[in-house]
Amino acid sequence: MDTIFCKDLLLQLIINSYLSPKAFKTAYLSRQHETPWNPGIGRVFGINVTIPSYMLSRALNISSPSEGLMNAQVFPNAQVLKETLNDTAILRCKINVNTPLKNVIWEKLITSKTNNYDNSDTNNSNNDDKKALQSEFWEPIIYDDRRFLGTNNNNNGKGPKASNNSSSGDDLDRFSLTIRSLRKSDNGTYVCRGFSEKSNETFSRLDLFVIEPAKLDILAIEPINPRSVNISWLLRSNGNTQVHRIYLEVRNITESGDSEWVEIDGNIAPNRTGSYTVFRLIPAYSYEFRLAAFNDAGQSDWVTANVTMPPDVPSPVTQLHVLSRTNETIWIGWRKPPEDNGADIIEYILELSDAEDRLLYNKSFQINRETGGSGSRLMFMFVGLVPATNYTVRVRACSSLGCGKWSDPKFQVSTLDGIAEAPENVVLRCYYDFQRSSNRVNITWDPPSRSRGTIVGYNVSLEGHSSYRNSENQMEMDNFKKIYPIESNETSLSLDVKPNTNYTVRLCTLNKAGCGELSVITKSTMCYSLPTVPSSIPGAGSLLSLADPDDPFCRQLKLKIPRISERNGHIKCFKIVIIKLPKNTETNLVLPPTPSNVNITSYSYVHSPAFDSLQSNDSSVVGAYIADELSADNLPDEIIIGDGEHSTCEDGRIPRRIDPGYIMTTPSDIHNNRNNLVNTVNPSNSIHINIHTDNPSNDNNLNFSNNGNLNYGPHYSTISLTSLDKLIADGPLDSSTNYTGFIEVRVLGPNNVYITKQSDYFDPITTGTFDPRIGSLSPLSPIFASLSDSAAAILFGIVCGLALVLFSVLSVICFLRTKVDDSLSDTGDDERLGLTALLRRTVVGTKNGHIISNGVIGSINGHKWIGQPIPIQNLPNVFIERHANSDLLFQAEFEALPENFADRTSIDSNLPENVAKNRYPDIKCYDQTRVKLTPIDNQPGSDYINANFVEGYKGRKVYICAQGPIERTITDFWRMIYEQKVSVIVMLTGIEEHGKIKCSQYWSDSGCKEIDKLYTVTLTSCTKYSDFIIRRFILTKCDESADEEEVPRDVLQFHFLLWKDFLAPEQPSWLLRFIKRVNEHYCPDKGPLLVHCSAGVGRTGTFIAIDSLIPEITCGTSINIYECVSQLRYQRNFLVQSFKQYIFVYRALMEFAQFGDTEIEICHLKDHYRQLKEQKFEGNINGVMAEFDVSNHCSIPLTLETLSIIVYKLLAKISLKLRHYLYPFAFKVSHAIVV
Repeated sequence: MDTIFCKDLLLQLIINSYLSPKAFKTAYLSRQHETPWNPGIGRVFGINVTIPSYMLSRALNISSPSEGLMNAQVFPNAQVLKETLNDTAILRCKINVNTPLKNVIWEKLITSKTNNYDNSDTNNSNNDDKKALQSEFWEPIIYDDRRFLGTNNNNNGKGPKASNNSSSGDDLDRFSLTIRSLRKSDNGTYVCRGFSEKSNETFSRLDLFVIEPAKLDILAIEPINPRSVNISWLLRSNGNTQVHRIYLEVRNITESGDSEWVEIDGNIAPNRTGSYTVFRLIPAYSYEFRLAAFNDAGQSDWVTANVTMPPDVPSPVTQLHVLSRTNETIWIGWRKPPEDNGADIIEYILELSDAEDRLLYNKSFQINRETGGSGSRLMFMFVGLVPATNYTVRVRACSSLGCGKWSDPKFQVSTLDGIAEAPENVVLRCYYDFQRSSNRVNITWDPPSRSRGTIVGYNVSLEGHSSYRNSENQMEMDNFKKIYPIESNETSLSLDVKPNTNYTVRLCTLNKAGCGELSVITKSTMCYSLPTVPSSIPGAGSLLSLADPDDPFCRQLKLKIPRISERNGHIKCFKIVIIKLPKNTETNLVLPPTPSNVNITSYSYVHSPAFDSLQSNDSSVVGAYIADELSADNLPDEIIIGDGEHSTCEDGRIPRRIDPGYIMTTPSDIHNNRNNLVNTVNPSNSIHINIHTDNPSNDNNLNFSNNGNLNYGPHYSTISLTSLDKLIADGPLDSSTNYTGFIEVRVLGPNNVYITKQSDYFDPITTGTFDPRIGSLSPLSPIFASLSDSAAAILFGIVCGLALVLFSVLSVICFLRTKVDDSLSDTGDDERLGLTALLRRTVVGTKNGHIISNGVIGSINGHKWIGQPIPIQNLPNVFIERHANSDLLFQAEFEALPENFADRTSIDSNLPENVAKNRYPDIKCYDQTRVKLTPIDNQPGSDYINANFVEGYKGRKVYICAQGPIERTITDFWRMIYEQKVSVIVMLTGIEEHGKIKCSQYWSDSGCKEIDKLYTVTLTSCTKYSDFIIRRFILTKCDESADEEEVPRDVLQFHFLLWKDFLAPEQPSWLLRFIKRVNEHYCPDKGPLLVHCSAGVGRTGTFIAIDSLIPEITCGTSINIYECVSQLRYQRNFLVQSFKQYIFVYRALMEFAQFGDTEIEICHLKDHYRQLKEQKFEGNINGVMAEFDVSNHCSIPLTLETLSIIVYKLLAKISLKLRHYLYPFAFKVSHAIVV
């Protein structure tokens, strides 16, 4: 091979053209300028490079002498040929020559590594320089059956021969290189060289790219979580062409390996290294993934990888349904999740929330491993729900790996309507409607606080009860009940009702569940319809006749008395009115239209000569008088008019109610009002009755006037008469005179007043003629007849009556004082009563000595102040207000406290085996709250003790209210203490009071007391204070059969000494200090607080009420004593039993609100006084003066009552005898005294 010498620049060009870029860079930077080298041999880094001459000419752009006469051209002109693997590639070459072509050859650029080092080069000792370098050189193509010249192999593998006749128009196929079954090794740069006869050379390069499918390798497949996996791969070869996309498929091979492939993504970006995350796979399933790359050569081979997903929590429950529901239960079912995600479901968690998303239930439903939790058994029932309420239910499945997601969306379900509570504030009012002329009731109510469903209406049940005497003089009961459905949301109803009937109303609320609970019967739900007069008095016309029709001289009349039904009201009296008619006058012309307009005078005036003279002069004048009054209780069948005998049913204490048209006037009034009267007369000493109602009241309904008299409206008016007995007289009738009359019945109405009804006129009867056998009347007869009307006789009778009454009263007082003194000593009631209270107590029979009339009580109960909260700062003023008028308002509030409850029963207390366990027969315990002992060998009554659980006001503390044990219940008493884990006992009674046993001593003051071989009670300490005692007991259970020894229990007893039965402590501070001591030792987690007195209601209830309300004062702004006591009574009957105890609750709370806890230990008194002295307040006063100023500004003034009680107590300490002298002047003080 020809070589030439070249300089460094030439070597640079050669290396740049033929060596690789890396080799060239190394050679250029490390060239040795001083080293000589021979032509044709280049010395670079100790490497001998042989350079063909044609390379040098090409690299140096050296043209042969025939340049321009010969050139080579390859096709395609882009000098790049791309063919697919295993296909055939044809490299076309065209030689353009002007001289004969000697030869054409094809060569391929070969790249190889060389390790030729120049060991003599000692200047280059760096090991890095000894690395192998790449070199490139052209290698002729060796022709064979796969690679040959031409388009078909006709020259047996030999190159074509160039002919002298070759020209530029030679066929391209002649010098083309054909390569069959292309291989990857065929990639490279090819050159077509042409040689002329003159040794001229031309060449042209062509790059051949053998395109093949790309090659992929999966590097890793790793689960990210139980439902997603990440696949990473390497694009190992792109197949000499651009990769367009990568295709990913997956199939489930959990159960079988021949499942269908599913495309995941067919257009993944073809990065050299890539990854892809697949989501939504099923935990614990096995998957096979495969990848393929797509380029111009098509799809590569699939590469596969398998993965098994880790298990996961179960899938969400998707199917919930309601199996059944009631008003308080919901029964739901659900299906097992479609996938358990590789772990067995062991339980289901269920949550129930209300409409406000408050969690009510969180339940666990365990799976039965035997059944596997099949779908038919997946059900659960929620109980104790609120009727007609919307709830949300959600379920999730749990496995050993955890719990899955909640079922979504939330499942909504509602309970059915339940039994609605009774309507509230039910009020029944009876009244008389004068527009309708009938008795009516008005019923009002409020919807229930818990309707337990949609209210569709109400059922109003009105019951009536009336006992009366019928027309046959037999007692008859009229009991009836009627239900009035209200099909709307109306809350009032007015009805016409019968008179003289006791009515009771009860309501229930209607919803989809039907009629709910009936309202409770209270004072407000009962009323009495006003009595009225009979509707008519039948057969009045034929009632009057001659006493002896066969006697022509008969001047007596016989009147049949009809028996009238008293259904409309009790008839108090029958009044017989006789009317003397003028002679020879038609009856209908002289009588008023109705009997109510008849003027009533007296018998003496009607049969006086003056009246006869007046009647003879004026034929329109009639004379009417009251001949008789008959009591309905002893009503005869008939009476005789004119026999001189009469009776009266007036008792002198009931004011008389007169019909419209009746008025009592003097003769001068008759003349002055002549135009208003039917008849006018001017007799001496006569009384005329006529009431006019021309201007009726605007109020057509029944109402009370300020003075307490009942006003019936325009049809009736009332006047008070000193006495009407003087008007009642019967005597001989005039002969040959027409008489008529009528019967008037009087019904005792409300407020002890009369209402009347008149019959029709009797048919006129003419008396017999004058009997000549009877002489004229004595001249003194008129005087004796009028003697009963004498003012002197009236005055004398009044004086005598008053004297008799006064004497009787004084006698009764003396007797009662002795009796009450004895009763006080017997009962232990140490209260002091004044004269008024003493009389009230004796007459009425109430222990507190206060009387409130029905009208006043009804008025008070109608006020809204009862049961309303009281601001704490107003408590003293409220106490003063209710304390006024002998505790009038306190009395009303106390009597309004509930005593009975419809939903409370005492069945167990009345059982024969339990009756003897009650200390008092009227103090029983409610079944609903009673303390139940553990039964002993199924003995009847062995679980009974007279004690109730009582929850304090607003549930702050739990008490046990018990009676003081009797001898036979001491064992039960200690059983209760042991079983209920009681640690503190509060005892508020003495063992004996006033000679009576109030409580059996259930402990021993010396040593140990054995309780029926069940328990031992040992007194370990006893600390006595001025007003209470603290005892400490050790309670041990004697149980030999127990496996473990019972731990003795420590029980504290606080025994208060200054409280008598039915009364209250004299000073509230005593009890407040006692309550403080109890609370210092009581802990709620050591069982309920046991409180007992004798009966377990009076003193016990007072203690609990005060203890419950003290936190209200400390933490709140108002208190409600009435509501607190009412709630306590709902749990045990008669708590806060007496009126004095109820007032004492106010006193104690008022003192605590004003002064708080003022107790100071003696050891700290000096320090406390010093601190007060050092404190400074406005006005330059210290703490002592400020505290004294607070005492001076106490809201309870120091009244005469307060001073009198202080003086009384001081004198009582000096001499007990002074009690008898000061007794009448002792006043009851119901408020705190701060001295």
